[in-house]
Amino acid sequence: MISVRVTIALLLGVIAVLLCGLGYVTWWQIRTAALQAQAETRHHESYVLSEAVRQSSDQLTSMVRQYVATGEPRYREYYEEILAIRNGTAPRPRDYDGSFWDRVLAHGKAGVEYGPPVSLVEMMRAAHLADAEFTALDNARAASDELARIEIAVMDRVARRIARGVDRSYPADIQSEYEYLADGSYNAYKDRIMAAARQFQSLVDARTQGEVAALRARGARLLSSQIAFFLLLLLLSTATFLVSERGLTRPLRDLMQLTRRIAGGDYGQRVGPHTLLELQRLGETFNDMAAAIQRDIARREQAEKRALDANQAKSAFLANMSHEIRTPLNAVIGMSELLCETKLDAEQRDSVETIHGSGEHLLSVINDILDFSKVEAGMIELDEQIFDLRRAVEEALEMVSVKAAQKNLDLASEFAADTPEMVKGDRWRVSQILVNYLSNAVKFTELGEVVVSVSATRLDGRRHLLQVAVRDTGIGIPADRFDRLFQTFSQVDASTTRHYGGSGLGLAISKRLAERMGGGVAVESHPGRGSIFSFTFAAETDPAWRVAPRPDSTILVGKRLLIVDDNPANRRILRATALEWGMLPTDTGSPREALEMIGRGEPFDLGALDFQMPEMGGDQLAAAIRRQHGHAQLPLLLLSSVRRSARDLPDFNRVLLKPLRRSALLDAFLELLSGTAPVAAPEVAAAAAPAPDLRILLVEDNAMNQKVALLMLESLGYAADLAENGLVAVQQVERQRYDVVLMDAQMPVMDGLEATRRIRLLPIPQPRIFAMTANVLDSERQQCIDAGMERHLAKPIRRQQLEQALREVADTLQPPSGDAPPATPADAFEGGALARLAEEVGADGALEVIEAMCAGAARACQALLDTGAAGNLKRLRHELNSVEANCAMVGANPLAAECGALEQVILGHGPEADRDGLEQRLRSITERYAQLTRQLARWRHRLPPARL
Repeated sequence: MISVRVTIALLLGVIAVLLCGLGYVTWWQIRTAALQAQAETRHHESYVLSEAVRQSSDQLTSMVRQYVATGEPRYREYYEEILAIRNGTAPRPRDYDGSFWDRVLAHGKAGVEYGPPVSLVEMMRAAHLADAEFTALDNARAASDELARIEIAVMDRVARRIARGVDRSYPADIQSEYEYLADGSYNAYKDRIMAAARQFQSLVDARTQGEVAALRARGARLLSSQIAFFLLLLLLSTATFLVSERGLTRPLRDLMQLTRRIAGGDYGQRVGPHTLLELQRLGETFNDMAAAIQRDIARREQAEKRALDANQAKSAFLANMSHEIRTPLNAVIGMSELLCETKLDAEQRDSVETIHGSGEHLLSVINDILDFSKVEAGMIELDEQIFDLRRAVEEALEMVSVKAAQKNLDLASEFAADTPEMVKGDRWRVSQILVNYLSNAVKFTELGEVVVSVSATRLDGRRHLLQVAVRDTGIGIPADRFDRLFQTFSQVDASTTRHYGGSGLGLAISKRLAERMGGGVAVESHPGRGSIFSFTFAAETDPAWRVAPRPDSTILVGKRLLIVDDNPANRRILRATALEWGMLPTDTGSPREALEMIGRGEPFDLGALDFQMPEMGGDQLAAAIRRQHGHAQLPLLLLSSVRRSARDLPDFNRVLLKPLRRSALLDAFLELLSGTAPVAAPEVAAAAAPAPDLRILLVEDNAMNQKVALLMLESLGYAADLAENGLVAVQQVERQRYDVVLMDAQMPVMDGLEATRRIRLLPIPQPRIFAMTANVLDSERQQCIDAGMERHLAKPIRRQQLEQALREVADTLQPPSGDAPPATPADAFEGGALARLAEEVGADGALEVIEAMCAGAARACQALLDTGAAGNLKRLRHELNSVEANCAMVGANPLAAECGALEQVILGHGPEADRDGLEQRLRSITERYAQLTRQLARWRHRLPPARL
C-alpha cells in the first residue's frame, strides 16, 4: 500500500510541475492578447485625434459661414470658443463629441458640464504617437490654424459692416466674403488639412498592422505550447486515475453509498475497518459525523415543535391582544363619535375631537402592528385582479388631498408614455404602499408639491415591472440615516419622532409587501430639498384589457389651451395630457405673461388657471381677462388645491379640485369647448330619512360595548334587545323573530361562532347576522363567514358603517314581485339619489362612481350568470351583494331589494335551492341591471355642478 502512495505522489508532483508550466504559458498568452488589445486601442485613439482635427475645422467653417450669413454675434462667440478649446485656453466640455455644437445651436448650453482645459497638442503628446505620426497630424492642425486666421479676417470685415448698420443692402455687401468661404483657394486649405489627416491615418494603420501581426505570431506559438502541456497533463492524469482507482476510489465509492443511506434517513449506518490507515481514520471520522447528525436532527425536531407551539401561541396572543385592545377602544371612539353629535361648547368639542383623533391614531398603530405581524408570519395572500392603475393612483391621491389642502400643497400624478393602464396584480396592496408613501410625503412637507410618477419596464412576455415614485419638496433625509428607513419601529431621529409621530412600521410593511409582489423599495433624498420614495411590483398586462370607454375627445384636436400655473410639474403634466388629446397647449408660470399673450391677440380656445400663484392669484387673473375681453369670449377653468365655491368665482366657467383626475379633466374640457352645461338633479330634502322599523338583537358581553352600541343604535333611530352571551341569543331568537342580529365573537358560556351555527340550524325565518367584533385577522373574518355570518363589522364600529348596513337590511325586507317586468327608464332609479351621492362625494366623485358602475356592468352580469350556473352559492351571494350595494347607492331600491331577497333565498335553502327558479331570477336581475347602467350613462350629466 505504501508503493501506491509513493507512485501517486510522484505522479501528482509531475502534474504540479506541468500545471505551473501551463500556467506560465497561459499568462504569456493573456499578456499577448492584452498587448494586442492595447494596440487596437491606440489605433482607435489615434483615429479619434484625427477626427477631432477634422471636426474642429468643419465646426469652425460652419460657424463662420453662419455668422457671415446672419450676422448673429453668437456664431462668432462659438467660433472663438471652439478655437480656445482646441488650443487649451478654455475648459473642454465633458461630452465633447461631433454633435456637441449641433446640440448647442438647437438647445443652448444649459446643463453642459466642463472639465479642465486640454489642448489638442497636449492630447497628441499624451497619445505617445510616433514622430512621423505626430508630424503629420500636427501639419493638419497647423493648416487648420492658417485657415482660421483667414476666417477671422473675414468675420472682422463682416463685423465692421454690421457696425455701420444692417439694411436691405447687407446680403449684397457681404456676398464677396460669403463666396470667398466657398471658392477654390479656401477649399485648397481644406484639402491640405484632409491630406495631412489621411497621411496620419496611413502611418497609424501601418504601425498597428505590424504590431498586431507580431503579437498574433507570438500567440500562435504560445497556443502550441499550451496544447503540448495539456496533452502531457491528460496522459499523467489518466495514469494517476488508474493507480488510484484500485487503492482509493473503490473504498470511497462504498463510503458514498453509506452517505446516501444516511441522507435517506437510515442514521444507523457506519463504516467498517479498512487496511489503509488514512481511510481507516476517515471512516472513524465519518462515523462520528453520522452520530452527531443523528443527535442534531433529534434536537432540531424538538426545536421545530417548540417553534410551532410558540408561533401558535403568538397567533393566539395576537388575536387576544387585538380583541382586548379594540374592545375598550370601541368605547372610546364610539362614545366620542356620539358626543360629537350632541350640543357642545367650543372647548368641549375640542376635547371630544382630541379624544376621537387620539383613538383613531391608536387604531392606526394597532392596524400597522397587525399588518406587520401577518407579513412576518407569511399570512399575507395576494388578491390578484385586473385593475385600472391610473384610477388607483388618483384614488390614493384623493385620500390625502384634504391634509394636503390644509397645508396648501400641490398634488399631481404623471405616467410615462409606455405605461400600461390596465394591469393584473393586488390593487389593494399597491394602494396601501402608495397611501403610506403619500401620507409620509404630506406629513413631512410644509411647502411645495407632492408628485406621483409611474413608469414600466417590460420583463418578459406580458409581464412588466411597474415603478411608482412619490416625490416631495419636504425636509429631506440625511444620507447617513438611510439605514434606519424600512426598519421596524424605526424613525429617522428622535426629534422627528417627537414632532411627527408614527408607529415606525409603515415603511417596513411597504418594503415587505413590495417584495411579496416581486419588486422592492428605494429612496433618494437631499436634506432641505425633498425626497423620492419609490417601489416596484411585477404585474401582468394584456392589450385586450381596456379601461372604460371615455367620451369622444375628437373635438379637442387642434384646440389652443392656455395653461397658467407657477408649479413647473403641474404645467408639465397638464401639457403632456393635453398633447395626448391632440390639443395645442401653451404654458407659462407668470400670470402677467399670460395677460400679455392674450393682449397681443394670440388666439386661445380655453384657459386653465391655477388658483394660488405668488405673482397674481387665479381669480385676479380671470378678472383681468374678463375686463379686457368680456365674459363669454374665453372659457376659463380654475384648478385649485383648496375647495372653492363656484358661486364666489363668477369669472370661471368650471372649477376642478386638485389632484386632477384625468377623466374629470377630460369631461371639463369637453363641456367647456362644446358649450354644454350639466343639468342639476332634483334637490332632496335636507331632513334625514327616518330609520326603518327593524327588529334588532345585540349580542355583547362587555358592559361598555353594550352601552356604546345601544346609544349608537338609538342615535340612528333604532331600538334593540340585548343578549349577554351566545346561549341567551339562541334562546331569544327561538322565542322571537329578529331581522338583524349584531353578534360579538368572543363571549363566555357560548361564543358568537357557535351561536351563529346553532341559529342557522333552527327551523325559523333566518335573520341577517352581522359579526360586530374586535377580531380582525383574515382567518378570524373567514371563521365568521364560515359560521354563517353575512358581514364583518370590525370594532371600533363606525356610526356611518352601521347605519348603511342596517338600511341595506331594511331595503331587502320589502320583497319585490317575482314576475315584475324589467324597470323602465322612468323608475329605474331615484333621481334624487344622484343629488345625494354628489353631495356626499362631490360631483366629480359621483361621476367616477357612475362611470365605474357602467364600465363594470357587463362583468358583473356575467359573473352572476356564471356563478349561478356553476352552483357556487357562496360566490353568488358575494356577487349579488355587490350589485345590491351599487343599486342602493344610486337609488335603484326595487332592484336592490330583489338582490337582497334572492340572497335570503340562497341563504335559507342552501344547495337545495330551486336551480331553475334561481336561474330565471338571475336573468331578470342581470337584464334590469344592464338597463339601469344604460340609463345612468344617459343621465350622467344630470349631476349637480361641482361645489368646490
